[in-house]
Amino acid sequence: MIVRKGSSRGKTWHASFGVLLALVILLPLLLPMSAAAEVQDVGPWRGEYYDNANLAGAPKVVRTDQVISFDWGLAAPDAALPNEHFSVRWTAFIPYAAGTYNFRTYTDDGVRLWIDEKLVLDQWHVQAASPYDAQISLAEGHHYIRMEYYDHSDRAIAKLTWELVGASQPTAGGWTGEYYNNVYLSGTPVFSRAETEVNFDWGSGSPGGGIPTDNFSARWTRVQSFAAGNYTFSLATDDGARVWLDSQIIFDRWFDQSASTQSKTVYVAQGQHSLRVEYFERTGTAKAKFWWQGSAPAPTTPVPPPPPAGATEVVVDNLSAGFKKGGVAANWHAANLGYGGHTFWTYNSVYQVFNYATWTPNLPGAGYYDVSIYVPRNYADTRSARYRVFHNGQRHDVWIAQSLYFDKWVKLGQFYFSGQGGEYVYLSDNTHETYASRRLAFDAIKFVRAGAPSPAAPTPAPTPSTYGCAITPQAGFGAIWTNNSTVRSRLGCALEPEKSIQAAEQNLQYGIMFWRSDNKLIYALYNNGVWQAVQDVWKEGDPASDPGMVPPWGYYQPIRGFGKVWRDESGVRARLGWATDQERGFSAAVEPFERGTMIWSDKLGTFVLYQDGTWQRFN
Repeated sequence: MIVRKGSSRGKTWHASFGVLLALVILLPLLLPMSAAAEVQDVGPWRGEYYDNANLAGAPKVVRTDQVISFDWGLAAPDAALPNEHFSVRWTAFIPYAAGTYNFRTYTDDGVRLWIDEKLVLDQWHVQAASPYDAQISLAEGHHYIRMEYYDHSDRAIAKLTWELVGASQPTAGGWTGEYYNNVYLSGTPVFSRAETEVNFDWGSGSPGGGIPTDNFSARWTRVQSFAAGNYTFSLATDDGARVWLDSQIIFDRWFDQSASTQSKTVYVAQGQHSLRVEYFERTGTAKAKFWWQGSAPAPTTPVPPPPPAGATEVVVDNLSAGFKKGGVAANWHAANLGYGGHTFWTYNSVYQVFNYATWTPNLPGAGYYDVSIYVPRNYADTRSARYRVFHNGQRHDVWIAQSLYFDKWVKLGQFYFSGQGGEYVYLSDNTHETYASRRLAFDAIKFVRAGAPSPAAPTPAPTPSTYGCAITPQAGFGAIWTNNSTVRSRLGCALEPEKSIQAAEQNLQYGIMFWRSDNKLIYALYNNGVWQAVQDVWKEGDPASDPGMVPPWGYYQPIRGFGKVWRDESGVRARLGWATDQERGFSAAVEPFERGTMIWSDKLGTFVLYQDGTWQRFN
């Protein structure tokens, strides 16, 4: 990664009218921004606006910003904010093609920029309007972008742009291997080379010069021609790995593990496809092997073929004439799975609708119909997909937790359709969950004619009496609690319904730290399956870190509340090690039980903390 400053000068506190006028006229001409990068209209960004200059407390305003391209002058961004000494945090989950990008900020005053939680720009100081650049290589796919900004006084400007400066192309007919001397695939590869296959068993050795025997990573890419059919892909590694076919992730096992092998059968359309394998070795023996066989038999859980639609059944698939999708074209993704071997999906928004679809059936006549939606086995992890059924001049809303199902038809209910037109099912991406934390699948919908109305069954949640609990966990927590008798017996009944809280998390060498805003507790989760909780006593004005504690290259010292616990509690520090990334704030879900707690993270999964001091993780 390359970081450089475009131009700078000291903060001007007083100026004559003539000088100010000249600056207003000349500044747009002086900015070294290419026309191609003038406005990055990729939205939406989640903008959190604070009435102080250090992002402290709860934001006064939370809104969706389509672009980060603001020149507020001497005014405030919102009536709820002061015109000086305010700060903003923007976050978004944005798709990129593979390649090297030049990111540019232009701010007055301070700015910080993270890409996938890696700090790439840090100019957090009072300054006149100044551009800064950072070049970074990105793999194909979505990347988490966070920009923080504050205004001290005078003029307030905040802009972010980027442009592709170098594309990364997989090698046709063979693999290109890139090897890194860290476990994060970060920075510039130590070396790259052509590979005929991904089939390595290094034992306790190194892949090559400049790469250590432990704590390294590699990325292999290629373009491969496939005939249409089902292919069985296999992966054998020690330690972590993940594999993509185009933009579809096939294997996601990015964690420390002993040698293990997995296989998965996937339908592949005819033509050329990109393959990407990423791997890291922590300690001990190192092994990485990836291969496929095809055209293979159908998957163990087969994708059901479209049944013939007779007089009593109508299926509207996502490639049928009755299916229409709309919204931001770049947000739509396709995958070769689901009903009929194809599904569309997108990431969720919070309140504002950005993408949507309708299913309009050509029904044989008026009457009652059972309406069911098909949920594929992947790209469907939202807990709150709201289907709207428009029928006979009425509208009924049904919420479905897609995350509970795997290649399954799910009944929305039974509804009367007049057959006179204007009757359809509608689904949009605004799930009220944390922005871009969940995926919605837009697959097939089935309408089956029924003889008489029957009660609708929108969700599979058991009744409270099933387990003798007054409160039954719902959605993701409910799926784990209901389907796992060991978890259920160890936790007992839920004491309260699930709720959302502000939280923070950080990965360390040998565990994870969580912070909860509602009770000010910091949890230390150790890799040996033991956890402990410590009260967060850090406050604004306390030292954020200890300059005398310098982490090894590639690691971080925990700061603020995490840092105080980590520094003051030597046992915690010894058991967790150094941080492997910077802390991240997010909206978590928690639910208390008689004998423990469940915590959900949009990145790390669901954690079950038992009162005996042990914990489990569910992805």
